[in-house]
Amino acid sequence: MLLIRHGQPGREKPGIVLDGQRYDVSAFGEDYDERFFASGGLGRLAAYVAVQRELLLPVPPTVRLAADEFGRERAPLIFGWVFTGHQIGAAVAAYAAGVSRDALDSYLPAFNTAGVACIVAALAVIVVRTTRKPVMVAAE
Repeated sequence: MLLIRHGQPGREKPGIVLDGQRYDVSAFGEDYDERFFASGGLGRLAAYVAVQRELLLPVPPTVRLAADEFGRERAPLIFGWVFTGHQIGAAVAAYAAGVSRDALDSYLPAFNTAGVACIVAALAVIVVRTTRKPVMVAAE
């Protein structure tokens, strides 16, 4: 079990990583502070997770990834544009499926087009090279 903090910068919540998946444990009721560690909080947290494991909520990494990549100030804006892009894409896909159904009496062209779009997106992710920001090292 790995302890993490998740959420918007400045309003992070306690979480854990189990088997590579992030989970929210804010319902546990304790934050990770000196009192938590000094009073056996890890044992209480482990017991809580053992009992509540099936009820733990997974943490979506999107906001934290946006903050890591684009900075704390711009992360909400980037996250909003990603959300907007997904909504526009869903609306276009739904409309196109309706047109396909009306014109051809079949959803098959819409499904095939969606499948091709997924393959193109997967190939783009594999092919596109990402550039990392250079790490600034203080002079000694």
